[in-house]
Amino acid sequence: EQAWYVPVAQWEALCAEYDPRETARQLRDLGYLRCDSGRLTAKAPKRLFPGRPNVFMVLKTLLDAAGVSAGGTS
Repeated sequence: EQAWYVPVAQWEALCAEYDPRETARQLRDLGYLRCDSGRLTAKAPKRLFPGRPNVFMVLKTLLDAAGVSAGGTS
C-alpha cells in the first residue's frame, strides 16, 4: 500500500493549531495512518531514512478520500 512518510517535526508543523497527537489518533482510528504496535508513529524504511527515525505513515487512502492526488487536487 502506498504511503507518505512524514517526520515528526513536519507533522507538528502540518497540524498547525490542531493537537498533533490527537490528529494522529483520529487518523489511525479511521484507518488512514499506519502505526507500530502501541504507538502513533512507525519506523521509517531503512532504504529511505538512514537510522530509521519514527515517522507518521499517512496512507494514500486518506488522499483518495479527500479527493487529492499526489500532484495536487483532482
